[in-house]
Amino acid sequence: MERSSTPPVAVSSGRAAYKEHVYHNAQT
Repeated sequence: MERSSTPPVAVSSGRAAYKEHVYHNAQT
């Protein structure tokens, strides 16, 4: 899913957003 063309910052922020999304869904 990760691409070398993808900026590290975008990947990091994407991971954080995904983790928060999963975390909040798990809390529900």
